[in-house]
Amino acid sequence: MAAQAKFPSEGFPYEIALRIKNHYENELFQNDSVGNLSLEELLDENKQKTNRYIINAGVYQARKIPKEGDIFTYSKVPQFLAVPEELLPKKTVHTDGAVQAPQDRIRVIVHFTEKFYATAKPVRPLIGGISCMHFEYDEAGTLGGKVKLQNEPGKYFISNWHVLVGSNGALDDEILQPGRRDGGQYKHHQVGRVVYYRLDEHMDVAIAEVIEDIPIKGGIKSIEVNGTAVPRVGQKVEKYGKSTKRTTGEILKVDYSVEVFSEQYFPEGKKTFKNQVLCEMKSRQGDSGSVVVDSDSKNAVGILFAVNTGNNLSVANKLDFSLPRGKSAQYSSKLKKDPVIESFN
Repeated sequence: MAAQAKFPSEGFPYEIALRIKNHYENELFQNDSVGNLSLEELLDENKQKTNRYIINAGVYQARKIPKEGDIFTYSKVPQFLAVPEELLPKKTVHTDGAVQAPQDRIRVIVHFTEKFYATAKPVRPLIGGISCMHFEYDEAGTLGGKVKLQNEPGKYFISNWHVLVGSNGALDDEILQPGRRDGGQYKHHQVGRVVYYRLDEHMDVAIAEVIEDIPIKGGIKSIEVNGTAVPRVGQKVEKYGKSTKRTTGEILKVDYSVEVFSEQYFPEGKKTFKNQVLCEMKSRQGDSGSVVVDSDSKNAVGILFAVNTGNNLSVANKLDFSLPRGKSAQYSSKLKKDPVIESFN
């Protein structure tokens, strides 16, 4: 790439520009808006390369970046950086004896960038705590774990509605492991198909049946889990999620009503959930779908679906499918009846 210079004499030779960029990298990455840095070669008025370079910063926050002449700027990123004294070019002496002071700053332009994510290798056999997602979404949540369902002979795993189904999903849709955000590809990483989902004031839950030739084992990474139990205030709990891995905490409330915000999944941008389990436990986006386990009995007491990262709070659905569905529930099932989880093995 190259940028049209507002002033063709701007910029520095590549080696000097690179040293200036390296000098400021740590400082610039302290800015949460900055996602990447590179050098941009300037073009002259005839759009010819000049072998002079400036700094180009990729920013997350604004898709529409203000434009100043031919140079993009952004209020959260400095337009110029002072050149460290030891990197200043020498003064230029012209034939008439005039002395030209060297440039003492380098220009910074910006462009909008998407975030880069580390890729995850497929995990086989499947196990609770790993990345998964509906095939259409460029996201990833957590595969909660293998579940044995009463009167259902197949192999199944559980997660959230917003992980396995979402706004555009339907029964029989394919699930990827890992999710696309973690490198999953539609034709290569299909591991299951949706057979049940429920989104209402009590639950954000979905179940997928494992594709026949995909192996799956019981349990959750580094956490033993047996059956299910009723959550209690004061219970010590733990979970294993794709983002924060294994974390521990305590149940604070078992009758918690809360507004959960998501413009992506809820038409009005938010949805109220009732009778939820509030835990003091570290989680963040990507941990959705994690099974919350009683640390003593090793029984599952909920499935995590919402987080407050600032206060290390996590909210989980109770694993009680007998709770009444509201009139506005999004619900569909290929199962013989509402699920009853016998075990996670």
